[in-house]
Amino acid sequence: MSKRFIDISILPKAWRKLEPSLKITWFYLWNHCDAAGVWEIDRDLFEFENGFEIDLDLLKKHLPEEFEVSGNLLLMKNFISINYTQLKENYNPHKPTYRAINRHNLKLNSSLNQACFKLEEEDEDEEEEEGKDEDEKKSAKEKSLMQYTNQNEIDQCLKKCVEFFPEHLRPGDKQKKSWVDTIEKLNRIEKIPFDKIIEIVKKTRADDFWSKNFLSLVKLRKKNKEGLMYVVVFNENIKSKPTNKGFEADQDYMQTVHDSEIAKSWNT
Repeated sequence: MSKRFIDISILPKAWRKLEPSLKITWFYLWNHCDAAGVWEIDRDLFEFENGFEIDLDLLKKHLPEEFEVSGNLLLMKNFISINYTQLKENYNPHKPTYRAINRHNLKLNSSLNQACFKLEEEDEDEEEEEGKDEDEKKSAKEKSLMQYTNQNEIDQCLKKCVEFFPEHLRPGDKQKKSWVDTIEKLNRIEKIPFDKIIEIVKKTRADDFWSKNFLSLVKLRKKNKEGLMYVVVFNENIKSKPTNKGFEADQDYMQTVHDSEIAKSWNT
């Protein structure tokens, strides 16, 4: 089991008058972020495990130098500096950290001995600059949008999935966007049909064990300790039950998922 260090001066004098909820939030994020110090924001799970909603605005107000937020990612900027003296790319214990850095599009700050870093904002022009001119980039973007335009299917999928969760676990206005994003990415990136998403949600929520661990739709794209997305874990669980033959995953679909570059990254 991997270990991580925690700063013995994590709550200096300047922090002692912070609200208890902020102190709890700090410890929670430190213990739940990945190897690069990044936590994929999951408001539902945070509230379920801590008993109160996470307040990112209040966190940034009181600890502006400790966090950086970009999209649905929260970065603890000093995590690497405390856990690693200096990162070495070819050193096996540091490889998971480099994989996390690449996965989240992070940029190391070499002036701080490669120990502290900040989120690198996406810049489509720079990312696609090699081998493409402006017309090609515009064409590729338009093609991508054309391939995925059926918002109605996403809404219908969300509506059906929500029905399998009890009232107190259903998303509010703030959480609904993350549920919609999850469905959109499962369909567009992982190539999972909408009806397959609904089946997996339905059967998993009906499972005595997994229903206690599947409290938010966002969990489908999160990964377990082995690096597998839970949507695959749940699907394999459904397949393994002889009474669930009607819900076994289509073999061609599973082959497509495991042949994709994303599936390859799960096994690295």
